[in-house]
Amino acid sequence: MSADRLEFQGVVVRVHGLTAVVEVADREVPCTARVRDRRPARREHSRVVAGDRVAGHFLDESLEAGVIERVEPRRGRLARASNRLRGREQVVAANVDLLVCVVAALDPPIEPHLIDRFQVIAAQGGMGFALCVNKIDLAGAALRGEVQSLADPYRALGFPVVLTSALTGEGLDDLRALLAGRASVLAGPSGAGKSSLVNALRPGPPLATAEVNRKSREGVHTTTVTRLLRLAGGGHIVDTPGVRDLALSALAPGDLAGLMPEFAALRGGCRFKDCAHLAEPGCAVIAAAGRGEISPQRLGHYQFIRRELEAAARASGW
Repeated sequence: MSADRLEFQGVVVRVHGLTAVVEVADREVPCTARVRDRRPARREHSRVVAGDRVAGHFLDESLEAGVIERVEPRRGRLARASNRLRGREQVVAANVDLLVCVVAALDPPIEPHLIDRFQVIAAQGGMGFALCVNKIDLAGAALRGEVQSLADPYRALGFPVVLTSALTGEGLDDLRALLAGRASVLAGPSGAGKSSLVNALRPGPPLATAEVNRKSREGVHTTTVTRLLRLAGGGHIVDTPGVRDLALSALAPGDLAGLMPEFAALRGGCRFKDCAHLAEPGCAVIAAAGRGEISPQRLGHYQFIRRELEAAARASGW
C-alpha cells in the first residue's frame, strides 16, 4: 500500500448491489467500482463478483472504504446465461478451482440432468468437478444403493464423489480433504443442504438454513448473495444461491460433446465428422452407450442439452 494514494489489493468476498466487500489483509472493506469492462460484449455480462482479485485505493486514511480500479484476469469461473441479455453470460464466481455439485439423497429428490449440466458448466468454466450427495442419513439401504448407482458413472470418469450428512457428520472428513487448499464453489438446487454443509465445515456464525417445502418437496432459498467463506484448513468456499433450473451460458451446440470427457474420447470415431450424437448412423457415442461402455443416461442428458442449445442458437440468430 503506497502512502500517497493508500492503494490496496484484495479479494472480493461478496457483492451487495453496487458495493463490493473486499478482503484486504484480514479486514473487510466496502468498495465501489470504477472498472471499465473491456471483455467481449457477446460473451460476458458481469462487473465484480465473489472471488475476483482486485486492486484499488482507500478513500482516506481511515481505511474504512475504497474504490476498485482494476479486476485481475479471471481463471476458473462459474457462469450462467444472462436473464437480461441474450447470448451473454453472467459470471457468478471467479477464480474457482473446483465446482462441487451438491444434491440431496432425499428431499428435494435428485435430478440427474442437473448434475450433468453442472459438469458441463464446470468444464466450460475451466473448473474441476466433484459430486456431493448430502442428507445421506435420510437414505435407507435401498436408496443408498440407488445413490451409489447414480454416482458410479462419475467415479468411472475420475470425478470425486462424496456422500455426506451435515446432521450426523458422515463423510465430512472426505469433503474437508477434497476442499482443503482449494478455491471451491458449492452449487446445486435449493434445499440440498449447501449452507448446512458450510456451517459444519467452518467456524464462525452459522449461515441461515431452512426446511424443504413439504408439499412441493422443493428447497427454500436461504443463500441470497454469493459469498466467499474461508476454511480453517486453508482454501475457501464460494457459497451460491440455489438454483432450481440452470440455463447454460453461451455455448455453441457443436462444443458440447467436447466438455463431456467420455464423448470427447470418442471424437473421430463417428462415420460423419460433424456428428451431433443424436440419431446419426455410425455414431460411435450412441454405439458405446448401447454396449454399456458409457452411461446411457448421460447420453440422454447430452442429447436434451444439445437440442436446447440448437433451439437457443436458432432463436438468437447465431
